Amino acid sequence: MLEHNIVTHWLVKVFSGTANSAWHGTVLVTFIFALSGSNAAAGVAEAAQNTAALAASLPLGTLADRWSAARTVCGGGAFVLVATATTSLAAVGGAAAVSESGRGRAYALLVVAMALWGVVNATIDGPAQALYASSMRRADRTRLMTRAFQLYTMAAVAGRGLSAAVFWAHGDAWSLPALRDAI
Repeated sequence: MLEHNIVTHWLVKVFSGTANSAWHGTVLVTFIFALSGSNAAAGVAEAAQNTAALAASLPLGTLADRWSAARTVCGGGAFVLVATATTSLAAVGGAAAVSESGRGRAYALLVVAMALWGVVNATIDGPAQALYASSMRRADRTRLMTRAFQLYTMAAVAGRGLSAAVFWAHGDAWSLPALRDAI
C-alpha cells in the first residue's frame, strides 16, 4: 500500500500538470497581450513568477528542513488557494474591463497572482518533492519518481486538450472572454 504522501504528491502532479499546460503557457501570454497590448507586460508577469520562486525557494527549503516538510507543504497549499482566487479575479476583471485603468488594475492583480504562483511552484518543486522522496523506500525511488513524471506529463496533455476544447467552444476566437475561460 502506498503512503499518503505519495498519493497526495501524485494528485498535486495531476492538478498542476493540467493547470500549467491549460493556461500557463500560450493562453496566459496571449491574455496579457490582449489585456495590455504589450509583449513586455507578459515578460514582467513571467519574471514576477520566477523571481518569487527563486526568492521563496531557500526560505521554504530551510523551513522544511528545520520545522517540518509536511507542514511547510500544507502552508504552501494556502498559497494555491490565494493564487487561484487572485488569478480568477484578474482574469474576470480583465475580460470585463472596458477602460484602460480597469485593464491596468487587472494586469497588476495578475502580476501579484504570478508571484503567488512562484511561491506555489517553489513549494511543489522543493519541500513537496523532498517529502515525496522521503516517503518511499530507496528501492522504489526510480519507479515512483518516474510515475510522478508520467502523471504530470499525461495531465499536461489533458490540459492542452482542455484548453483546445475551450477555444473550440468559443469558435476558435482568442478574445479576452475566451482567454478568461481557458484560464
